[in-house]
Amino acid sequence: MSVSIINDFLIPQLNTKRRIWIYLPPDYKSSGKSYPVLYMHDGQNLFYSETSFAGSWNIANTLDCLYDEKKHEGIIVVGVDNAGKNRMREYNPWLELAGKGSLYSDFIVNTLKPYVDANYRTKKGKDFTGVMGSSMGAYISAYIALKNPDIFSRVGLLSPAFWLYKNNLDSFLNNTIIDSSMKIYFSVGTKEGDEQRAKDYLDTTQYVHDLLSKKISKKENFFIELVEGGTHSECEWAKIFPKAVTWLF
Repeated sequence: MSVSIINDFLIPQLNTKRRIWIYLPPDYKSSGKSYPVLYMHDGQNLFYSETSFAGSWNIANTLDCLYDEKKHEGIIVVGVDNAGKNRMREYNPWLELAGKGSLYSDFIVNTLKPYVDANYRTKKGKDFTGVMGSSMGAYISAYIALKNPDIFSRVGLLSPAFWLYKNNLDSFLNNTIIDSSMKIYFSVGTKEGDEQRAKDYLDTTQYVHDLLSKKISKKENFFIELVEGGTHSECEWAKIFPKAVTWLF
């Protein structure tokens, strides 16, 4: 398992610094190969229980196992810590609702990706570049990918909180053109919260899936997984991650 940490990475768009996590595949040092890259949010929760909010996704061990089982040929994962108490604002892209997600998106595209491409052996094209998150992390992932289809074409949306800011989201999605190469993995559980909240997650995830599916000819590029009994939790997303990442890449 190879995970390195960059502390105090500058985010000029938000006038702050943040911890960045870099996972490298098992053969990175020996192969000389270049690899696809997956950008992820809530970095605290991705690798270690000690740093997580409520359990780790255990991504490094999972990817190492998938590599050993020859289910993928290696992938670099870049995780960005969230903003703590300001997490919701940073993952909300709508400026008129005091969101900073547009600035965060600019950071991923214009600062972080160029840094990663310059310092690691990456496959730089959109077909090898993905973004994934859960809840509001999924919300901002969808925004980042759909706003930048020339850069991202692999998108993982786990328990997306699309029921929030729905009018803004509707306007954005209805005015978005979907690139034919884009692949999106949707996942939503049947127990994401109480009865009403669970319905919100289910209905809006299906709605966004159906809306975007109408815009693309390759229906097989959009996959939606309904997880019976699935909850809104790090534990649940850890279970879904291996299926999502292998389908996307």
